Amino acid sequence: MTTIEKLKQILNEPVTYKLPETEMDLFLSKMTVQHFSTDEDIILEGTVNRNLYILQEGIIRGVFDKGEEKETTIYFGVEGDYFLSMNSFLDGEPSFITVQACSDCTVLVITHDCIQQLTRESTVFSNWILENSLRQIMALEMKRKFLKGDALTKYRALIDRRPDIMFNVPLKYIASYLGITQQSLSRLRSSKYKK
Repeated sequence: MTTIEKLKQILNEPVTYKLPETEMDLFLSKMTVQHFSTDEDIILEGTVNRNLYILQEGIIRGVFDKGEEKETTIYFGVEGDYFLSMNSFLDGEPSFITVQACSDCTVLVITHDCIQQLTRESTVFSNWILENSLRQIMALEMKRKFLKGDALTKYRALIDRRPDIMFNVPLKYIASYLGITQQSLSRLRSSKYKK
């Protein structure tokens, strides 16, 4: 299976309303490929970025107050995940978040104008992008559900649900995501706390 075929499968996986191949090909044809190195910012807080990104390869994180003492990782993204600054994309305003590459990443990029054009021209595409958007919002709600409890409970939930993140992202980002100190995370990772 080629990289593009695999991506098409991933993009249609989570939704019940599948995008037919002709519309999927049109959508992907409007995208450009960009590469980002580990720790490189893709979207920068305080700047306007009206692009929608699909992660083709690598891991990213969304973060509030990057570089500040209390920076907070709010999400991680893996292959096939969409990401954007909602504030920039929808309203053309500066982003409230930074999105940073946690590894070398390849992303597909499409502009706000291209998305608008596709949604105007195709009800099928419009329905598909709507369902994907709603599923992204649902994922944020689910994060809240599984990140409840004490540090050990949150740590185990992350290992169970996202082992790719646990073993491929720096500890300081995982600690920030879990809302615990890096020292607490190091203790949890010791064999004494494993299942």
